[in-house]
Amino acid sequence: MQRLDTNPAFGQSEGMKHLARVGALMALLAIPLAGHAQPGNVEYAEQLVRARYYEGLPYEKARELKLAGVERLSEMLRDSDEAQHHENIVMALGISGFPQAYAALVDFHGQEPEGELNAAEYRARRAIPLAMGHLARSDPRAFRFVLEAAREEDPESAPHWTYRHLRDERLAGVLRRAAITGVAMSGRPEAVAALRETEESARGDPRATAELRTHIGEAHRLHQRVSSEGPDQVFGGELPR
Repeated sequence: MQRLDTNPAFGQSEGMKHLARVGALMALLAIPLAGHAQPGNVEYAEQLVRARYYEGLPYEKARELKLAGVERLSEMLRDSDEAQHHENIVMALGISGFPQAYAALVDFHGQEPEGELNAAEYRARRAIPLAMGHLARSDPRAFRFVLEAAREEDPESAPHWTYRHLRDERLAGVLRRAAITGVAMSGRPEAVAALRETEESARGDPRATAELRTHIGEAHRLHQRVSSEGPDQVFGGELPR
């Protein structure tokens, strides 16, 4: 927020008016979805993913998506002109829980880029396993997706793209940890055995980093919360990133 002028000539009444104007502006910026768009329609979906958030896409807003909105987001995910919003689109599709979201996410995942990615492109790619983790609560195909990615240990599996200092095995490690989080986010009973298997594999792998082992422990705790408290309670605030 802009600081008030400390000059004595800036009187108290003017200061209060300034605060009121700034407050009103901030209130308008804070409710990008409170316009005329009704939950579930196409306009709502577009506004949802094009807004800017500082703590991740609002889980409870994405849960209000309906099939028409999911179909529109699937179109937007194929549109390169919407690339800056692809991270939000990916997460919204996963959170929506609609089976149609799976095909859209798989298609996007399969269109793997090459070369150096910008920040928006990287965030969208890293969001895929997290979105699949949400979708896995209702779609077994999404659970198999994150499960396979979490178990991936082949050095040759590193993506053909890079992002800043992330490349080769280091980049593969980032995406694998995101997939492990996706397994935990699913809250599915079979995720417990999968996380234990991953933990045991890391324990016996000299290439496994302390960061990976710590991450698996955090994934265990996240899964326990999701399975005991429910996803609405756990993800109603900030989403995993």
